[in-house]
Amino acid sequence: MPRSKSPLTFTKWRDIYGPLTWVVTPGRQFLIVNDYNMLRELFEKRGNIYINRPRHIMAGELVGISQGTALTQYGPVWRQHRRFLSRALFAPVVKRDYGPMEIRKTIRFLKTLLDKPDDFLLENQKLMAEVITEIAYGAHKDDEDGGHDYVQMQINMATITFKTVQGYWVDLFPWMKGIPAWFPFAQWKRDAQKWSKEYNRTRDYLFQSVKKKFLTTNGEGMQPSFVLNMLKELYGQLSEKGEEELIEGEQAITNVSFSFFRAGGETTESVVRSFLLAMALFPEEQARARAEIDALIGQDRFPSLEDRGFDKMPYLEATILESVRWNPPASTGVPHLPLVDDEFRG
Repeated sequence: MPRSKSPLTFTKWRDIYGPLTWVVTPGRQFLIVNDYNMLRELFEKRGNIYINRPRHIMAGELVGISQGTALTQYGPVWRQHRRFLSRALFAPVVKRDYGPMEIRKTIRFLKTLLDKPDDFLLENQKLMAEVITEIAYGAHKDDEDGGHDYVQMQINMATITFKTVQGYWVDLFPWMKGIPAWFPFAQWKRDAQKWSKEYNRTRDYLFQSVKKKFLTTNGEGMQPSFVLNMLKELYGQLSEKGEEELIEGEQAITNVSFSFFRAGGETTESVVRSFLLAMALFPEEQARARAEIDALIGQDRFPSLEDRGFDKMPYLEATILESVRWNPPASTGVPHLPLVDDEFRG
């Protein structure tokens, strides 16, 4: 399997072998789907079959990333994660709880670009990281124990994730998982133990920082966040839940919020970067989008979330969606695993 620019390789394979490419590697087999209609048939019409995730020994089981939503095996925990995320990403909730913060940070981003236009990529990265972090936890830094920068934590976690998904022999030969860390040539096992401690420590710290304030203030005066909203709902049902259910609920909130924290910043930043690149490469389209904004908003105020929608600025909305299609942030998606054997087109 290609280790870099895999979509380009998969496209070449499609031209040679057709829309379905069966790839056999030591210990694993992959089906590369290179046709939109086939993809819809498999993952929408037969989505209840192809809903599971394959095992990821190094990243998932040894480091602990499999506790996150993206790699969670299908079952009750996966369904609970999906329910929590659907509430967090429900458009009216985002608009009500996070809209003012997003507008405030966007205006600050624009002012920064006036002073440091050459740093637009770095500032865009910081903006998206702060926005996603504040949606998840209600802050992007704190002053406890000398201070913690949540954005830097996110960068550190991205580094760990990148290292663990590069591919290790243990992913091909799962029996190697039992090799002790002290064994010669088992540096990968020692790395996994070190990364697992840092991953778990960061995830638990971010959740506990919100929980501690919530239990002290009952949420009064706290900035809205996914964790705060879920804790209010969980503790609001305290009389109906036993201690075991409470612990399970808190663990689910911990893992879902950390998944959101980990994935949201990088993907959103990638979409904005692609949009900026498109506007630079196609100035005529940029001028048309700008004219549509000026016609609706004028010159006397900043845009707001109330201005969004195909009924108000259809060309701009279409341009944003085209940026996602043109350079998708996760071009190959997350691998799926069928729950049962399935036959497709003979």
